[in-house]
Amino acid sequence: MLKDHRPPPVLTAGRRCLFPADRQQSATLDDNLQMAMEIEQELLARKRDQWSFDFVNGTPVDEELSNNNWQWEIIVE
Repeated sequence: MLKDHRPPPVLTAGRRCLFPADRQQSATLDDNLQMAMEIEQELLARKRDQWSFDFVNGTPVDEELSNNNWQWEIIVE
């Protein structure tokens, strides 16, 4: 039978009580990470929407970029 190396629940609870500042810092880091992930998802969604609706001469921008080898022309209307 394998020996369980985890600390007993009482010790774990005691550690949680002993280091509230560490728990607070960890929670703050988790919140910051969550916020960063939400911002990144929002930016990606906006970029996707922009690419979906942005057309150059009736051709989607991403297709236009692949066809002209990144050589842009300035079109004055």
